[in-house]
Amino acid sequence: MNYLGRILCPMIVLLINGSAYYYIDHLSIFHLFVLLFNLLIGWLIGLVIDKFRNSQKTVTNYKHHISEYRQGLQSTMDGIGITNSEGKFEFINEAHNKLYGYEEGELKHWHNCFDETTLLWMKKHVNPEINKTGHWRGEAKGLRKNGTYFPHELSISKIQGTNKVICVVRDLTDKKRNEDLIQHMAFHNDLTNLPNRRTLLNELRKSIDNNQKIFLLFINLDRFKFINDSLGHSVGDLLLKNVGQRLSTLKSDSVFAFHIGGDEFILIMKTDDVQCVKDLASKIINKIATPFKIENYSLVVTSSIGISESPKDSTELEELIKYADLTMHEAKKHRDKNYYLFYDEKIKLLTNKKILMENELKKAIGENELSLNYQPKYDLHTNKIIGMEALLRWNNKKLGQVSPAEFIPIAEQSNLIIDIGNWVIKETLRQLKQWEDKRHPLVKVSINISNIQLQQEDFLKTLKNLLDQYNVHPNYLELEITESVTSVPKLIIPLLHAIKDLGIGISIDDFGTGYSSLSVLNHLPIDTLKVDRSFVQDLASKTYGKHMIKSIIDIGRNLGLLVVVEGIETEEELDVLKDLGCPVAQGYYFSKPVDADEIEKKILV
Repeated sequence: MNYLGRILCPMIVLLINGSAYYYIDHLSIFHLFVLLFNLLIGWLIGLVIDKFRNSQKTVTNYKHHISEYRQGLQSTMDGIGITNSEGKFEFINEAHNKLYGYEEGELKHWHNCFDETTLLWMKKHVNPEINKTGHWRGEAKGLRKNGTYFPHELSISKIQGTNKVICVVRDLTDKKRNEDLIQHMAFHNDLTNLPNRRTLLNELRKSIDNNQKIFLLFINLDRFKFINDSLGHSVGDLLLKNVGQRLSTLKSDSVFAFHIGGDEFILIMKTDDVQCVKDLASKIINKIATPFKIENYSLVVTSSIGISESPKDSTELEELIKYADLTMHEAKKHRDKNYYLFYDEKIKLLTNKKILMENELKKAIGENELSLNYQPKYDLHTNKIIGMEALLRWNNKKLGQVSPAEFIPIAEQSNLIIDIGNWVIKETLRQLKQWEDKRHPLVKVSINISNIQLQQEDFLKTLKNLLDQYNVHPNYLELEITESVTSVPKLIIPLLHAIKDLGIGISIDDFGTGYSSLSVLNHLPIDTLKVDRSFVQDLASKTYGKHMIKSIIDIGRNLGLLVVVEGIETEEELDVLKDLGCPVAQGYYFSKPVDADEIEKKILV
């Protein structure tokens, strides 16, 4: 109660004076005046008492609030320090002490929180700003008691009406670590930890801007997709990590390694000596060729390298990479693998031709430039035609007659093979229907299917639709696939069964040149093994080819499969095949590939 003193004190005075006046017979004006005076004195005394009581209460409240504020400052995770005009700490919370590694009471002056270099910087840049605006916020390097440094953010403000300063400190160690990690991830491959394409472009740009002579070595692992598909992505990833580690050992002041994605790596070398570049390319090949021990596998990997040079070949970053990439693909064609090539005018001409070829190939279907030729297959026991192979041909206005060996790889790389492959199926069925309408005796026609086309989700649906559209019996159609599809049996076997259920025949083309497993082969729903023509070369003079063909014939017979040998050009080769028990053959000896009209005139009679 705020008025208790001013009520009680006059009442006490009144009681005391009333008791005294009780014994007086006659009260005068003087007595009344004395009573009023005493009551005033009592009221004043009560007023003082009330003020004292209120001040005590206020002090208690202030102490309570200060205690709460202090607890609040202590409980915050940010460090808080208050210094006087001399820079000495008057208050430091526990978080502040922990940040700088001090026990309570050890940290005396704010200078102890920084090294000499930072103090000079702060006196030059921070103090003037505080004096001018009353506050400053920014980042600085803190010094712990043990001599180690840590990044932190400071928020420094003058306390109004005093010469004191309050500083809030926030540790940025985790933030900086995360920023560094994000920065590292932005410029490095997350699998191999090698610098990535972005870093490569930055390094190339600096070198070219400084007019440095550099060589770019574009490295690709041969048949990596086969390893990835057959052994699993985990093995493939471990292989890439190991390759990255080996390439890292080649780094120096003039050699830099990068992983630009997948199985593609790039090394750049700053040198004027071409021989040094050749030596580096040989070292790369040898490093990668050493067997890799991964899980339970010993993997032998070959590589192909394309090399471009700046400023000789180009000073444009993307062109320099593109030229090395194109050269690498040319190196891949080398028979012995583990090969490197330098970009030159010949490759430049091939590149320009490929670009032109791709552009023209995009228009080939619309311009009616594609056609099919047919090559018969003969039963060597009856000498009768039992089938034909449809072979794609392309006659372009600018390029003339283009070999399938040239344009098929380009079609596969650009995914044009899907539309082209569908055109081949459609044209084959159309031609079969036309022969049927003309009442020609039909034989099975085989067509080559690219792995890319075969693995399209809608391939089976497209095949069914085309069969329905032309109303051709599926028994007259056979699909030739390559051995490489057997590397992913879980994906391909269900599809092949579905194709087989339609009544379409399935043949393994170029058998003996790939890496198919006989155990997988036994589970494939195939009808025919087609022996690659490479085994037929020098068949009459060498025993190797004979043994290989004989082995494949025996495999086919044991698995209940038809065996077809292609590439027969001489009577001598034919005689050897007959002696080996070969059932079916095709080749120039019987007939070169001819168009549909020739087939009608000379064969379907």
